[in-house]
Amino acid sequence: MAHEAQTLIAIQQLGHRAGKIANLALHTRKGAEGYIYSTAGIEFHGNGSISYMLHGDFQKLVLRSKSRATRGNIDRQHVSVFTPHMVESLKAEALHFYEKQDKKIEADREAYEARKAWAS
Repeated sequence: MAHEAQTLIAIQQLGHRAGKIANLALHTRKGAEGYIYSTAGIEFHGNGSISYMLHGDFQKLVLRSKSRATRGNIDRQHVSVFTPHMVESLKAEALHFYEKQDKKIEADREAYEARKAWAS
Protein backbone atom coordinates (compact mmCIF):
# COMPACT_ATOMS: atom_id res chain seq x y z
CA MET A 1 0.00 0.00 0.00
CA ALA A 2 1.24 3.47 -0.86
CA HIS A 3 2.21 6.01 1.74
CA GLU A 4 3.55 9.54 1.96
CA ALA A 5 7.20 10.48 2.20
CA GLN A 6 7.82 13.64 4.21
CA THR A 7 10.83 15.70 5.26
CA LEU A 8 10.73 18.79 7.50
CA ILE A 9 13.58 21.30 7.44
CA ALA A 10 13.63 24.24 9.86
CA ILE A 11 14.22 27.61 8.23
CA GLN A 12 15.95 29.73 10.84
CA GLN A 13 16.01 32.82 8.59
CA LEU A 14 12.22 33.15 8.84
CA GLY A 15 12.50 33.22 12.59
CA HIS A 16 9.46 32.78 14.75
CA ARG A 17 6.11 34.01 13.48
CA ALA A 18 3.27 34.13 15.95
CA GLY A 19 5.37 32.00 18.32
CA LYS A 20 5.81 29.22 15.75
CA ILE A 21 8.88 27.88 13.95
CA ALA A 22 8.90 27.87 10.14
CA ASN A 23 9.62 24.55 8.45
CA LEU A 24 10.06 23.72 4.80
CA ALA A 25 7.76 20.70 4.41
CA LEU A 26 8.68 18.37 1.55
CA HIS A 27 5.98 15.84 0.66
CA THR A 28 5.70 13.09 -1.93
CA ARG A 29 2.36 11.32 -2.10
CA LYS A 30 -0.12 9.51 -4.27
CA GLY A 31 -2.43 11.81 -6.18
CA ALA A 32 -5.39 11.44 -8.48
CA GLU A 33 -5.41 9.52 -11.75
CA GLY A 34 -2.20 7.58 -11.17
CA TYR A 35 0.16 10.46 -10.43
CA ILE A 36 2.74 10.88 -7.70
CA TYR A 37 3.12 14.47 -6.52
CA SER A 38 6.17 16.02 -4.87
CA THR A 39 5.40 19.34 -3.22
CA ALA A 40 7.17 21.87 -1.04
CA GLY A 41 5.59 24.37 1.31
CA ILE A 42 6.08 26.30 4.50
CA GLU A 43 4.37 25.12 7.65
CA PHE A 44 4.54 26.83 11.03
CA HIS A 45 4.97 24.45 13.99
CA GLY A 46 4.47 25.27 17.64
CA ASN A 47 2.53 24.30 20.73
CA GLY A 48 1.76 20.89 19.26
CA SER A 49 0.04 22.33 16.18
CA ILE A 50 0.78 23.06 12.54
CA SER A 51 -0.57 26.16 10.88
CA TYR A 52 -0.47 27.65 7.42
CA MET A 53 -2.61 29.93 5.31
CA LEU A 54 -4.24 28.03 2.47
CA HIS A 55 -3.47 30.62 -0.19
CA GLY A 56 -1.07 32.84 1.72
CA ASP A 57 2.00 30.74 2.48
CA PHE A 58 4.69 29.45 0.14
CA GLN A 59 3.56 26.32 -1.73
CA LYS A 60 5.06 24.74 -4.84
CA LEU A 61 4.43 21.67 -6.96
CA VAL A 62 7.94 20.39 -7.66
CA LEU A 63 7.15 17.27 -9.71
CA ARG A 64 4.11 15.35 -10.89
CA SER A 65 4.94 11.98 -12.42
CA LYS A 66 2.72 9.33 -13.95
CA SER A 67 3.72 6.28 -12.00
CA ARG A 68 2.18 3.51 -9.96
CA ALA A 69 2.00 4.78 -6.39
CA THR A 70 3.87 2.06 -4.57
CA ARG A 71 5.85 2.70 -1.42
CA GLY A 72 9.06 2.16 -3.39
CA ASN A 73 8.14 4.55 -6.20
CA ILE A 74 7.08 7.26 -3.74
CA ASP A 75 10.30 6.89 -1.75
CA ARG A 76 12.46 6.90 -4.91
CA GLN A 77 10.78 10.02 -6.28
CA HIS A 78 11.09 11.80 -2.92
CA VAL A 79 14.84 11.10 -2.69
CA SER A 80 15.54 11.92 -6.34
CA VAL A 81 13.55 15.19 -6.37
CA PHE A 82 14.61 16.65 -3.02
CA THR A 83 18.37 16.71 -3.51
CA PRO A 84 20.48 19.04 -1.35
CA HIS A 85 20.69 21.47 -4.29
CA MET A 86 16.89 21.44 -4.76
CA VAL A 87 16.31 21.95 -1.03
CA GLU A 88 18.61 25.00 -1.00
CA SER A 89 16.84 26.37 -4.08
CA LEU A 90 13.42 25.89 -2.43
CA LYS A 91 14.65 27.58 0.78
CA ALA A 92 15.84 30.58 -1.23
CA GLU A 93 12.55 30.74 -3.13
CA ALA A 94 10.55 30.59 0.13
CA LEU A 95 12.67 33.32 1.74
CA HIS A 96 12.16 35.53 -1.32
CA PHE A 97 8.40 34.84 -1.16
CA TYR A 98 8.21 36.02 2.47
CA GLU A 99 10.46 39.04 1.84
CA LYS A 100 8.02 40.17 -0.87
CA GLN A 101 5.07 39.42 1.39
CA ASP A 102 6.60 41.43 4.28
CA LYS A 103 7.25 44.40 1.96
CA LYS A 104 3.65 44.30 0.74
CA ILE A 105 2.32 44.17 4.30
CA GLU A 106 4.54 47.13 5.26
CA ALA A 107 3.42 49.13 2.20
CA ASP A 108 -0.24 48.39 2.98
CA ARG A 109 0.29 49.48 6.59
CA GLU A 110 1.96 52.71 5.49
CA ALA A 111 -0.86 53.44 3.01
CA TYR A 112 -3.42 52.82 5.75
CA GLU A 113 -1.60 55.18 8.12
CA ALA A 114 -1.39 57.86 5.40
CA ARG A 115 -5.14 57.57 4.67
CA LYS A 116 -5.90 57.72 8.37
CA ALA A 117 -3.73 60.83 8.83
CA TRP A 118 -5.31 62.51 5.79
CA ALA A 119 -8.82 61.79 7.07
CA SER A 120 -8.15 63.43 10.44
